[in-house]
Amino acid sequence: MAPSPPHRSPKRRRSLVSSHEATGSCTPVPAEGATAAAATLPDDLIFDVLSRVPVRSACRFRCVSRGWCALISDPAFVAVHKSLHAEPAIVVSSVHAHPDGSHDLCLMDMGGNVIRVIKTSRAFELLSTSQHDLICTRGYSFFADVASVIDPATGKVLEDIYDESLTRHINIVFGFGRAVPSSVYKMVRLWSRRTWECHILTLGDDTGWRPSEMPPVPVATSPVAVNGVMYFLVFENQHNDTLLPFDLNSEKWEKMIEGPGKVVGPELWKKTVTIRIAELNGSLCMVQSEGYNHQYTNIWLLTNKDLWIKAYTISMALTTHPCTPLTVTRDGGKLIFSCILVGDGLVVQVYDPRTNTCTTLWKLDADVDRIMDKPTRRRRTRVDL
Repeated sequence: MAPSPPHRSPKRRRSLVSSHEATGSCTPVPAEGATAAAATLPDDLIFDVLSRVPVRSACRFRCVSRGWCALISDPAFVAVHKSLHAEPAIVVSSVHAHPDGSHDLCLMDMGGNVIRVIKTSRAFELLSTSQHDLICTRGYSFFADVASVIDPATGKVLEDIYDESLTRHINIVFGFGRAVPSSVYKMVRLWSRRTWECHILTLGDDTGWRPSEMPPVPVATSPVAVNGVMYFLVFENQHNDTLLPFDLNSEKWEKMIEGPGKVVGPELWKKTVTIRIAELNGSLCMVQSEGYNHQYTNIWLLTNKDLWIKAYTISMALTTHPCTPLTVTRDGGKLIFSCILVGDGLVVQVYDPRTNTCTTLWKLDADVDRIMDKPTRRRRTRVDL
């Protein structure tokens, strides 16, 4: 026969009530016999610990004390908790168009299941990163350049941007990002026939495209916006890894940043086959393929404005095309990325640095064109704090 649970007297239960009303602290009053250290936990430490527990646990912990209930119900705590527990998803765009010229965007979870299908005007290029709550796609009509801004949570197209003054015959570079600290979304467009010009469009502003300062040097396509700064690769040669930053808030070009080639030295950097930039878990990264037929892929992370750290070196199969990093898992720092395998098409793989192995999670259809990481709201067993 199992022993009965210990009896708690009314006096002991009352001792668990928080002293929040008397002291303004979130720390509950300790039970009789508890150590003094338990009564002096800083509020910021409690905030940090509770923000990392699962949603259901956080809901139960509201019953611990009035202080904890107020803390867990606070909008600031809810925002931090959601950011730490958001389920990652990926956005996939298709190269094949419907009869009306539209394309599909698919939101998929890490199991390869489709969460939502979004119909867009044209979606040849994804301009967003996982830091953005909105998705921006760029495409072409026959006589105009087209961009669409989409809310992935609702699937609604918030804005379609057409510009008939530019055609696909002109060299055009598009970027999309959120300014810091204003949190305003902006599009940056660079185009040239003979000389470069720069225009900026602020989302929600009726002003439209407005001229801005020209870049000091030619830049390559596919910029990446991270923490309010849009980074462009300087266009020179396949080995060039210099970055040109553009501050989205001040709308000013910043000092150029040397790439990781300065870390390994020019002789070793000559082994580079291709260079791309991307965003990985809130940081700018550079994807460097080196060796015959992209034999190795190095993932470099930019820290402290000009310090590069090599986070991963992946041995790739000879039939693998350059990879696109998607996200890093919380359990052991595994890297999830997409790549093209000859004969298999686009696949999603996970690299485990502890075993130095790559495993295919699932394959995508042959008509998939782009893939990127996008955090999204939980869709199963949702519990509001």
